[in-house]
Amino acid sequence: MGSDGRYRVGLGDLEKRDPMRRLKALQALVKGPWTPQDLAKAWSIHETTSYRLLARLTKQGYAECEGGIKPSYHGNYTVTPKGVQKIEWLLKVQKNVDTVEEASLSDLYPDLNGFSRLIEGPVSLMRIVEIDDVSEAVRAMEKRGFSKDDLSIEAKLDGWLCQAAGGRLYSRHGMDLTENVPPVAAALSGFRRAHLIGELVYWTPAGKMSEPTVTRVAGTDDPTKGAAKLRDLPGVFQVVLFDALAWDGKDITKLPFKERRKILDGIRISKHLALSQVHPFSRWREIHEGAPALGAEGVVLKNMKAPYFWRALGEREAKPQGVQWKLKHVVSDDFVVFKLSVTDKEKLLLHFGQFWKGRIVPVGEVDNLSREEEQEAIEIFEQGPFVIEIAFQERFPKPPGKLRSPRVKRWRLDKPLESAELPARFAPR
Repeated sequence: MGSDGRYRVGLGDLEKRDPMRRLKALQALVKGPWTPQDLAKAWSIHETTSYRLLARLTKQGYAECEGGIKPSYHGNYTVTPKGVQKIEWLLKVQKNVDTVEEASLSDLYPDLNGFSRLIEGPVSLMRIVEIDDVSEAVRAMEKRGFSKDDLSIEAKLDGWLCQAAGGRLYSRHGMDLTENVPPVAAALSGFRRAHLIGELVYWTPAGKMSEPTVTRVAGTDDPTKGAAKLRDLPGVFQVVLFDALAWDGKDITKLPFKERRKILDGIRISKHLALSQVHPFSRWREIHEGAPALGAEGVVLKNMKAPYFWRALGEREAKPQGVQWKLKHVVSDDFVVFKLSVTDKEKLLLHFGQFWKGRIVPVGEVDNLSREEEQEAIEIFEQGPFVIEIAFQERFPKPPGKLRSPRVKRWRLDKPLESAELPARFAPR
């Protein structure tokens, strides 16, 4: 409640109430300059919320502040030509939703003029729902009229999620990797009329995956250096395909996964190109328990009757319910949340650490909270730092032992802060 007696919503409320807020904000800017204060008053939201929204649009190139300078809290914002194009695209889509229940398939797939966008460049790929127990996926399937027999199982590979569009290789976020890994790119060069999804992995001579090696090569800014690093390695780089968005120049994302997989199964594999192994649901425990031996993270469960949900590159990744789930091998420990911040994508970030000799040693950050959990965390933090249990795959060996794939498991308000102790092997040196 503001000083004027009006209820002020936060960014989380705005997200839930108005998922097309970017479209409405850009349409407002078309009519003339707006300040964050103007937008806050018009929409009954916090001024900081409206400023973050306008600043984000500016960073994305859809708006500009005072002739193009960096975002200002009291500046005047106008729409850019790129923003006008964004308005036109959003008007075609009409809705910007995350779940299958919130929209029909036609709402989620924009007209791409003969699907050229899928073929010629990368898109924003779908996120997978992370679960703690396989029963969560089974319940979600049954809720939608499916059975567990409609689930398939694949090992959760440990590398870089990537996409091959128009014969070139891209990262999950659209970075061109073609020149960094020439042998893999060559294996994909023939698929110019397809859009494929896979995992870029590195197999050691012992037959185990190594994600850090993928990062050292694929993540190199200079492609020449990346290719040189690859040549010096004793193992093999390979892309393991597991889904397809387009084939023979046509969008196939509305087909069920079972049909899309049949198309993939017709691809001839090679040293640098492979297909993931698909197993029936009855084998989930066997595949899950055997994953660590390959360096895999766990398993992915897929609804064989579900389509694929994607968005234009730069849009927030879709996270549909009832489509795919991942169950990782995890351990957990207690940590202290000592600071809160907000990411560029407007997600609440929890900064956490553990105690060593009476002081908190920062260990990392995590942002996998729902909007309701974000609000709850803010309310709890108003009383000061608090303890949470975080699940993770492993701790990296160098102090302070940062976590791999951290995920908030639950609040531990019943525990004192000092109970979250840093293991001695991760003590500051």
